[in-house]
Amino acid sequence: MKSKCQRCRLIKCFQSGMRKDHLSTPEEKLSKQKRIEENRSIRLTKVNHENTSSILTDIDQFCLLQISNAYQTSIESIPSASSVISFDLLANKALSFTTVTEIDKISAMKLINFIRLIPEFESLNEEDRITLVKSNLVTLLIVRDLLLFDRQHQIVYDDNIHMTKQSEREKFAQCVKSLCILFYGYEEMQIYFSCLSNIIDIFDKDPLIIQLLLIILLFERGLSINNEQISILFDGKRIFDVYSQYVELLFRYLIHRSSFTKAICKMLHIVESIFQIHNHAQRYQQLFQSKNDYYFIDPLLKSLFQIK
Repeated sequence: MKSKCQRCRLIKCFQSGMRKDHLSTPEEKLSKQKRIEENRSIRLTKVNHENTSSILTDIDQFCLLQISNAYQTSIESIPSASSVISFDLLANKALSFTTVTEIDKISAMKLINFIRLIPEFESLNEEDRITLVKSNLVTLLIVRDLLLFDRQHQIVYDDNIHMTKQSEREKFAQCVKSLCILFYGYEEMQIYFSCLSNIIDIFDKDPLIIQLLLIILLFERGLSINNEQISILFDGKRIFDVYSQYVELLFRYLIHRSSFTKAICKMLHIVESIFQIHNHAQRYQQLFQSKNDYYFIDPLLKSLFQIK
């Protein structure tokens, strides 16, 4: 029997009672193979999901929820720029310096309020808290803009949750953009928007990734734009431990969202973006320091931008 050809074996099967309508056509065989592959893929996806879903502990999930809530609380902690600065004031080009610095001050205050809701930050001594804020907040201002950046229109929206009309939000953002061009220069603003455009896709429109990055860069020491200050921290080991803790949390969260392999690639891209953000933070500080109207600058901004 084994030596017979395929046709002979088929004839023998028919003689034994096999029905011809049970034979599969090539199309049916292809369809069956496709279903087998799809079922195998579904099983693998289910296994991967079960593996990644267990990456985040209950403590991790609670911490992520606290971060999200803290950021939302900080947004509402003080009035947004669009609620205290009128369109008439924005239209006054002569006041561009004062208006832009006022907007920067509001953004800085909201970030400080967010930072103060992070337990690990509040547990540090006062000197180290001040040093971290003065050394890294300019960098955080740029990261914060990623949460509000519109690449299509090349504008940064205000975070006023009460301004619900898109037309009003866009009008305010366009006015602020015009003032920033007057203040910093057209070329500098183009460079800045190009920087945001190049890195925004890395974060997959996930605000939690950016909020985690805000915390990570707050405790980061090696890339501070004010290295002289950051070198005199009293509890450097504790700060490094907190920094590592949030880096690991970010990595676990990225695994939870996708897979281990994709999370590694994503982390590498985030590290690259950090260097770009750091370089622009230095540029931002130097531009701010180059302005001569120091008398009108708020003391908070003078401290952050190292203006004496």
